Amino acid sequence: MHKIGGENQVLPRGETYIMSNLVRTIEGINVTEKDYELASKDLGVRMLSISKTLRKVSGGSLGAIGTTAGRIAASHLPRMFEDEKITFEEIIKDLQGKWKDSFKFDYVFADSTTTLTFDHCPIYTILSQQGEKVGGDLCTLFHSYLQGILVEVVGERFQLKTESMGEKCVLKVRLMPKFDD
Repeated sequence: MHKIGGENQVLPRGETYIMSNLVRTIEGINVTEKDYELASKDLGVRMLSISKTLRKVSGGSLGAIGTTAGRIAASHLPRMFEDEKITFEEIIKDLQGKWKDSFKFDYVFADSTTTLTFDHCPIYTILSQQGEKVGGDLCTLFHSYLQGILVEVVGERFQLKTESMGEKCVLKVRLMPKFDD
């Protein structure tokens, strides 16, 4: 039971609310843009701490942790419950829609390589706010997370190459060739 707009209401099963909309409608709470900025910075500090902890605990296996997280996240995507196979192009378009408010990117399909361009990478924002260098543990986790989603959804292996990092991050993705036995 949640108090929304002064009334106790049960959130309908399967219906989700964007946190900012939920917080803004709870009686007596006024959330400002400054509150969101502070929360974003705090979240960034926590993400950096978690990524550094995972590196310390896992050693050289940080990429495997990100890939596993991506595979687990992919298993919850609505498209995973459909009977027909999802193509690489379809999942890229789906992710672009799902991430439009957090990890906005454009893509270009060309031959066997797809270029993903994040014009304003939120990982870069976190790193620059904390005085951290681009290309570290948090970047590794996100890149391998993306790769894990692709592997799980499409059922193929992908190679992901970082073309450039910074405020604008460019990733190249291509399907790994299968060996003929």
